Amino acid sequence: MTDDQCERAFRSRNALQVGHRHLKPHEKDHPGEQNQRGENCDDGREPWERRSGICLLVRARLVDLINHNPLERREYITWVGPKPVAMRDTLRYTADTVYQPRQNKQDYVLTRDRKMNGQVGEPILPPRLLLGPGPSMVHPRVLRAMASPLLGHLDPAFLKLMDEVQQLLRFVFQTSNAFTIAVSGTGSAGMEAVIVNLVEPGESVIVGINGVFGARLATIVERCGGQPIRVEAPWGRIIEPEAINQALGRSGAVKAVAMVHAETSTGVCQPLDQLGALCLQHGALFVVDAVTSLGGLPVQVDKWGIDACYSGTQKCLSCPPGLAPLTLSERALAVIRQRRKPCPSWYLDLSLVADYWAEAKRTYHHTAPISMLYALREALRLVVEEGLDARFARHQRHSVALLAGLDALGLQPFPQAGHRLPSLNCVTLPAHIQDAFVRAELLRSFGIEIGGGLGELLGKVWRIGLMGESSTQANVMTLLSALETIFLRQKWIPQPGIALKAASGVYASQEWEANA
Repeated sequence: MTDDQCERAFRSRNALQVGHRHLKPHEKDHPGEQNQRGENCDDGREPWERRSGICLLVRARLVDLINHNPLERREYITWVGPKPVAMRDTLRYTADTVYQPRQNKQDYVLTRDRKMNGQVGEPILPPRLLLGPGPSMVHPRVLRAMASPLLGHLDPAFLKLMDEVQQLLRFVFQTSNAFTIAVSGTGSAGMEAVIVNLVEPGESVIVGINGVFGARLATIVERCGGQPIRVEAPWGRIIEPEAINQALGRSGAVKAVAMVHAETSTGVCQPLDQLGALCLQHGALFVVDAVTSLGGLPVQVDKWGIDACYSGTQKCLSCPPGLAPLTLSERALAVIRQRRKPCPSWYLDLSLVADYWAEAKRTYHHTAPISMLYALREALRLVVEEGLDARFARHQRHSVALLAGLDALGLQPFPQAGHRLPSLNCVTLPAHIQDAFVRAELLRSFGIEIGGGLGELLGKVWRIGLMGESSTQANVMTLLSALETIFLRQKWIPQPGIALKAASGVYASQEWEANA
């Protein structure tokens, strides 16, 4: 364990601090005696096991006791006084784990392997700033909502809450679709639910592929027995609407066109406004993956002619992962009702799930994730309170500032200009930047999580999420400051402050424009 690691352990915000009071020499506790708090010090317990006070068996003052990361199975104790070598025999500490902090040469930290006795203790989770591709930070109101008492999944009060969730989702999707629900599962469950219900064996589906999640769509089409017609573009580039138009013209009968609005693996924002009309003209359904866009940039289901759209709760909606918002048009519902064979997935059969969400029926299908629906309702209320336009502007503002700071550090945007996601900022790494080292150091030293590349971009890009609650000026500046610190240590930049200055300049100009 390094000096920095030990000092971070001692100052961890999540540390369980049992004792704080300095004991004077005459307060030293001895076996078989009671201390000034009336405790018997010879009760067979270790000092850290006494919650009302701390008995000492050696001549040193105990300042603090900290249970640190449970995965390390170690405990940290800080002593003031001479180096407590004799403690090894008294409290079973090993001499080689004695550590002397730099700030106070009279303080000593010792570690002891924890005796688990086959039991798993309470989790002690480190604080994290989530700036990766998901999940995002969660508002305290959402966490409090999750702690609400459970109701039965057919309780009238809970069914009313489900109706409210549907109403709020229609607002965020910008749709009047009656079938607007939250599928029990993450965004990938939403993806599979749409494809497995709309596509039957032998049917063709045009799939736009310019990253990992477009390729995943094509894979699910294949597993449903469908025939994916791949329209591909280089990673980092959009799929031109004309390429889709040409594929529709030469492919005969096509059941659907499936596109990823926000390609999380590359940071590309795919334009959709022209595709709905093309699909309608050729009699094809229009399917959209909005996992990383819903709630962070415009998703206009009705205006764009989208027939099936799904998302995830853990991205721009800033709700814990576990639900997939999904909406279907009447055209899509008609296709589901007219299937030749039942949906091969019972759990994701939307014709069955619809009867549970329908106010007039409420037919039991499966037990809904009740606490997650509490959380989603509150997260959507926060979106409504902020307003969609204000929320989209916030995401854009902080993305511009972040990219300015990253540019000052030599990190260039990966997606093509004009089609970059404000919610997921993907930047290319110069050859001298060590991807895994920097991300590990951000997590270890600063508690900040960012994402690395996927697939062919592994080790070549960073994916930095500014989604929902994570999209703030404070988070942008915190990340840039941490990156500057690491880059300075590695001598990758000549002086401090260059990234912070660039981002601050963007914020200053935006504030001036807003007040002009």
